[in-house]
Amino acid sequence: MALTLTLLDALVNNCGKIFHVHVANEEFLKVLKSVIAPKNNPPMPIEEQILSMIQHWALVFRHDSDLQIIQELYEECKRQGYTFPPVDKNLSVKTMLPSKVESTRPISALPIAVR
Repeated sequence: MALTLTLLDALVNNCGKIFHVHVANEEFLKVLKSVIAPKNNPPMPIEEQILSMIQHWALVFRHDSDLQIIQELYEECKRQGYTFPPVDKNLSVKTMLPSKVESTRPISALPIAVR
């Protein structure tokens, strides 16, 4: 589970808006939140990783109306008493990469595993 969450976070951090919109899906976020529900008794490292991801995404996407559901999930979790890691006020929130990346190589020039 931890590796899956690490991969998910890496994809959110490195993919563009199209992927972000898929993550900001009510059904997906409901499943993500259900993993940390007290009735499921999640391992502490998994709960901390998910809460950290939700918090990070909410802070990064807070001004994007298409991804507002992530901010809403973050606020809901706070109201329900979930404990989030402290936010370092001295650090700026990492900006996600642009949704469009220009490449000088045509897709046919990429290795098959990358296409």
